[in-house]
Amino acid sequence: MGLQSENLDPLVQRFLETKKSFAEEGEMVFSPTDGSHATKILENVRSLGWEGFVQNPGDYVAEIVLEFYANINKSERTSKIGGKIIPFNSVVLNDLYNFKDINDEGTVIKIEGKDEIVMAEAFKELCPDGVRSYYKNSWSIAFMVMLLYAIQRSLPINVGRMISDGIIASRFSNESKCLFYPSTITRLAEMFNVDMSNFRRVQSNYAIDQSYLSTLQPPRGIERRASHGQTSSESPELETNVQPMQTKTNIAPATVSSDILACLQQIMLKQEEMTRNWDVFKNEQVMRITHVMTELAQTRSSQKIISQTIDNQVAYTFPTIQMMGNLMWNVANAVRNSNIPNFQPYFVTDPGMSSFNGEGISVHPAQGLSMSMVSPPPIVFSERGEVSTAFPMSHTSHPFSVT
Repeated sequence: MGLQSENLDPLVQRFLETKKSFAEEGEMVFSPTDGSHATKILENVRSLGWEGFVQNPGDYVAEIVLEFYANINKSERTSKIGGKIIPFNSVVLNDLYNFKDINDEGTVIKIEGKDEIVMAEAFKELCPDGVRSYYKNSWSIAFMVMLLYAIQRSLPINVGRMISDGIIASRFSNESKCLFYPSTITRLAEMFNVDMSNFRRVQSNYAIDQSYLSTLQPPRGIERRASHGQTSSESPELETNVQPMQTKTNIAPATVSSDILACLQQIMLKQEEMTRNWDVFKNEQVMRITHVMTELAQTRSSQKIISQTIDNQVAYTFPTIQMMGNLMWNVANAVRNSNIPNFQPYFVTDPGMSSFNGEGISVHPAQGLSMSMVSPPPIVFSERGEVSTAFPMSHTSHPFSVT
């Protein structure tokens, strides 16, 4: 039976071709008689209750592991093998290894480096002279250091969650070049009764033994010797060449990583610089906003003063305007009500005479001539100082002729 995948598109096929190797789980095969490092590790394993976890992980089936990774549903943390749904959340994986599904959110924050103070403390305590790694993927160095720090401090660690997160990272991370936990995935398939009778089982040859303990040595370098006041002849252990961990697994050859502590220090310095720049920018913006608000307040105050001045001026001049309006109204009424005599128009027949009563002078009323004069209408002033007339103004003038 070959690989079965519902999502075996070209991208998945290329993924399977790229990650051809497996990161096999290893069995811890040393004892307290193998030295201080072994004793310390075994004490930590015992305190965490991980004795069963470090035993022989068992064989694995390559085809089953590939099908599992090809069909992973990241959001639901499930996969399919032979048409059967295989969950790989923390509850299922903890049940597989007889662990409790504990809450370790606080530990996760520390392990993932989100707490910079704890991270700096861990590297200062565990790696005072830097870090040298024999793993190809240097991105995992900080994680492993923080995990070791959590183990030494007896912080709660959810093993099932870590395995589940590792499976997701192995499938979707571009930096991961191999597939993790082949034995664990095979055991999951057995738990859910997947038929594997037609597949060849592969024995895991990786072991955590004395060759691993030999790599747990301080890094070489002038800084290390100077910090202890020793020369190379006084401390032959420091001059020992540290060899890469030898295993029989098909993981790609390991390389030495750069000094992760120096890199982290540079990152922290850059973060501090960014924080300072942000504080300066924030203070400048606060000062600008304060200045603008002050100018707005001053403008509003000036507007209030101008408005008050206008109101005072109107209140001061209105009585005078009202008095003048009343005076003109009284004058208009007086003119309108007075008896002004009407003069009949006359014409002179002999304009050369100098006296109206002279002889030969004839004065007669002019025919067809009429004149009328209308007194001006009264002027009324309103309370707002506006002028209006009480009656419409009219003026008539009839044409006249002199004969």
